Amino acid sequence: MEKNAEYFFNNGIEAWENNKFKDAEKYFKKTIGLNPNHLLAYNNLGILYIRYLNNTEKGIKYLKKANQIQEKQIKAEEQKQNYLSQKKIKLQSVNLKNIGHFEDIQIN
Repeated sequence: MEKNAEYFFNNGIEAWENNKFKDAEKYFKKTIGLNPNHLLAYNNLGILYIRYLNNTEKGIKYLKKANQIQEKQIKAEEQKQNYLSQKKIKLQSVNLKNIGHFEDIQIN
C-alpha cells in the first residue's frame, strides 16, 4: 500500500489523541514533506509546538505558514468562482442572442 500524505496526517492525529506528541510531530512533518501545502498539518504542528512541545517560536512559524496557505486557497477559490461567474454570464449572453432568430414555420 502506498503511503500518501493523508496516511501520515491521520497517524499524526491518532498519535496526538494518544498523547504521543513527538510521534505526532514526526507524522505531521512527513505529511508536509509529501504535500507542502497541507494546511491542517501546518496548523496542527503550530498548535502542537505551542501547547505541548514548549516551542512557541516554532509554533508561530507553522501557524503563519498555515495562514499563508489558507490565504492562497481562498484567493484561488475566489478566482475560480469569478471565472465561472464570467463564463456563466457569457453563456447567458450567447443564449439571449439566439432568441428571436427562429423563423416562423407553418404546419399544414
